[in-house]
Amino acid sequence: MSNIFNGPTQVAHAGGLWKSMLYTNSEEAILKNYVDGFRFFEIDLAGLADGHVITAHDGSEARFGVTGGKKFGEVSLSDVSLTCLKTRLTILRLERLLEIARDLQMKLILDVKNNHELVYSKIYNVAKSLDALHLVIPQAYNERTVENVKGLGFPHWLMTFWGIGRRSPEEKVQFCEIHRPSIVWMRADTWSPNFEAQVRNTGVQDVGLHANMDAVRSREFLRRGLHVMNDCTYIDAYDEDVDAALISEQINALYRLYLKRKPDTDGLNKKLDRVVAGKSTINDVRVEIINSAEHKALIRKPAAK
Repeated sequence: MSNIFNGPTQVAHAGGLWKSMLYTNSEEAILKNYVDGFRFFEIDLAGLADGHVITAHDGSEARFGVTGGKKFGEVSLSDVSLTCLKTRLTILRLERLLEIARDLQMKLILDVKNNHELVYSKIYNVAKSLDALHLVIPQAYNERTVENVKGLGFPHWLMTFWGIGRRSPEEKVQFCEIHRPSIVWMRADTWSPNFEAQVRNTGVQDVGLHANMDAVRSREFLRRGLHVMNDCTYIDAYDEDVDAALISEQINALYRLYLKRKPDTDGLNKKLDRVVAGKSTINDVRVEIINSAEHKALIRKPAAK
């Protein structure tokens, strides 16, 4: 599998932020965030009963005119409004989504929400007909979906660890050893430098993190060479504009939360310097404090009556 990424990459989650709205998977959000700088987009896909595929998250059926409590997989395209009844934003058929990707040469990480085998096949066939297979990265979630995407012959595919979220870190590493993904996505709160190193040792080339709305952590991870899927606006210069004051506040908060005290000046400055330089992240600091002898002594100490 060739490397589809070119350096640390920002991915707009569910099409990216549209004004104050998240997870719209809408044409408006995609085009707005493309103009802002994003070139990679994570998009949710739902398969319909008649074989059509649309850019929507499961559980949002009522917003698109589906009645009677039915799921997307139980209705046809004629039963669905492609304009959200609440936001008036436009969702897309798969064909239109891939035409936009081809015309703008943007990459799509595709999160299939139902009817996985049928939707994967539809993605493959439509992308191939548009000469856009190199632009799509279907997500896999477990052994069965890995077999689906590998069997179809996608040039790129991505393994999401939240699909096997109940498994231990050791079991996730073993999964990579068996199935050999080149790209792995995990939640930012499950990441650590050691876990990343173990995953990469199996042959994984690219690791991405889901960082939600946290622009500070997104900058930290990008400086470390990781890919970031987030709900923030595009970060123009992640190796500059480091908000040292905010990072200092976060470190102070961790000390108060876990050690019940303010940090000493020397300890604070050393941790702050490491984070600002991109040598560690706030999560590293949190793990360091939690694993400290001082914190362990505090949690062993019985509460005062």
